[in-house]
Amino acid sequence: MIVSHPLVLFLLVPALAAFAWLARHGDRYLARLPGDWERLVVPSLRATVGRAATQGAAPQLLGFLTLWAVLVIAIARPAWKLEEVADFANIAGRVIAMDLGGGADIHSQRLAAATLIDSTPDVPTALVVGTGDAFNVVPLTTDRNFLDRYLNVIAPDVMPLDGQAIPLTVAHSEAILTRAGVVVGQVILLVGGEPPVPAAKYFARWSRVLATDPETRDDWRGYANYLGARLVSYDDLTPATDDLARQIERAQHRGDRAAVHDLTPYLLAIAALLWLTLFRRRRTT
Repeated sequence: MIVSHPLVLFLLVPALAAFAWLARHGDRYLARLPGDWERLVVPSLRATVGRAATQGAAPQLLGFLTLWAVLVIAIARPAWKLEEVADFANIAGRVIAMDLGGGADIHSQRLAAATLIDSTPDVPTALVVGTGDAFNVVPLTTDRNFLDRYLNVIAPDVMPLDGQAIPLTVAHSEAILTRAGVVVGQVILLVGGEPPVPAAKYFARWSRVLATDPETRDDWRGYANYLGARLVSYDDLTPATDDLARQIERAQHRGDRAAVHDLTPYLLAIAALLWLTLFRRRRTT
């Protein structure tokens, strides 16, 4: 059980105090005749007549106290926790795609990839390389030794195909995230050299980041806009990791809201039924 506004529950104190007083002094109070009726009834019959005259008053007062308690609890916004919140770091995914066909410095790309992996080690990361085609190197994993083993041997001269096809590499990387069914996904494209001529635009399914050397960052600005990607440089990858962290945080917040069931509407319905019952009783007594 989760209560959004626990301090509101202090408003239950008057209701509890009134209930305690009613339980202790209710019979004597309810047996009293109202107004000048006590002078018209002999003392020996006052208690009997008083109880008859105020018949139903005690349940009505208890009904009001119950209504008060239900409304206070409703204002406090209780919620029932349905299940444990999922660890969104384990259902997020990131693909680091290394463009090896544009003359980028492979050592800078390796260092940038290692920095990104170190920044968020709990997020599963896949490695993709691209030349004239895109190739899977490492599937989504958090095994740092496995990632390092392949990251250290990636080189342009081991690629089976020459050329450069960045849009194909990005589409291939996004397909990995889509097939994995992740909630939060990010594709980080590591490039260098001269940017290619942009082709036709296509819809970005996942968050995109384009990282390049600080010296060529301005040259790649137009291509980053074409991809709909955030432009960063190898010497400052913090914006990319911060973007991913914010996406995971928002997904976590949505997961928190989905994992609880708000009880306020049900309490308000109970309060409405109680009020109708009390209103009807007042008309019939």
